[in-house]
Amino acid sequence: MKIQEALRSLPTKPGVIIATIIVVLGGGWQGYSLRESCVYKAGLTSGLTTAIETSAAAGSSEAPVPLNLANVTDFAWDEVQILQNYRLTTTSLDCPFGWHWSEDARSELAAKGLLTVLAFFQNGTFVDFMDHSGEIATFEVSEDKITKAQAQFRVIPSPDGKGPFLVQQLESDES
Repeated sequence: MKIQEALRSLPTKPGVIIATIIVVLGGGWQGYSLRESCVYKAGLTSGLTTAIETSAAAGSSEAPVPLNLANVTDFAWDEVQILQNYRLTTTSLDCPFGWHWSEDARSELAAKGLLTVLAFFQNGTFVDFMDHSGEIATFEVSEDKITKAQAQFRVIPSPDGKGPFLVQQLESDES
């Protein structure tokens, strides 16, 4: 088939062509937006995991190297609330292709009681969240909001070295 024949076989009505272009562009934009959201959330989760592992490797129970939660985030916040054993109440971001957790993976963690959500606030208004696996670390904190200055933690490896890290809030002058 020659190019001229191929062009003659295209629909001649402008509405069909415009609708096709809109569908393709809309689908592309939605896919791009989903990918960006998923990659961003994966980066937050990965950054927290790396910070936990680094703090545990660099310190000891006698001389812990603090994990400062402010160093893990790239957005403005002044309080964080850490919710362990979080149960999903709505559908969540479903990330395909390994960009981050799928909705099924997140639901499975929640069903096992291993989903931790860190919700960040600025002046009392929700800003962003990060989800984390309790298979990697469990947090020992109250259910109250913690100020940014108080968001300093010590990371303790499990006694057998196979279980999750224990992340304990350090005492601060504001406590």
